[in-house]
Amino acid sequence: RWLAMAQVGGGYMSDYDVFPVSRAPDSLKPPHNGNFTVYCKIKGSETAGIPCLMSGSSDEWTRMAYALLDNGIKNAETESMWSDMLALIDMRNDGAYQIHNGVLEGQDVLLKHGWTPDDCSITRHKKAIHFSHEALRLGYINPGETAEDRPDIIRRFLKHWHQACGSEEESMA
Repeated sequence: RWLAMAQVGGGYMSDYDVFPVSRAPDSLKPPHNGNFTVYCKIKGSETAGIPCLMSGSSDEWTRMAYALLDNGIKNAETESMWSDMLALIDMRNDGAYQIHNGVLEGQDVLLKHGWTPDDCSITRHKKAIHFSHEALRLGYINPGETAEDRPDIIRRFLKHWHQACGSEEESMA
């Protein structure tokens, strides 16, 4: 997927469980002068990113793909399983990418009381929400629901969010 982004000329890539809560930018040209940017930050870290929403120029996607490969080779002898997420965490202090805290974790919006207009400030100034397996474990979901119900949980949240905050989001554009 990293080299595919390089091949198509760069831009934004998100995981399947990331949903926007802001309008798309006027241009899909990568921001930050095309420098590779990760928008999902690990809580409690200032520098470690999760590859759930990223942007970069074609050259930056190529550079990062090779950096991930090199990182995997470096860790092959000591780790039995390695992923792009683990590589990004490992590379956090190497200056390999910029990090911008633009994505909320799903547990921050899966609230027991549902979603009301008073909650809209939680998503203000964020690009998206990441509904990971961990977010479903940590956030509030209805009794009897599991990660297998993720599509329904996300649909329900987005419906309530749009009802409560949709006009606010439209006025921010």
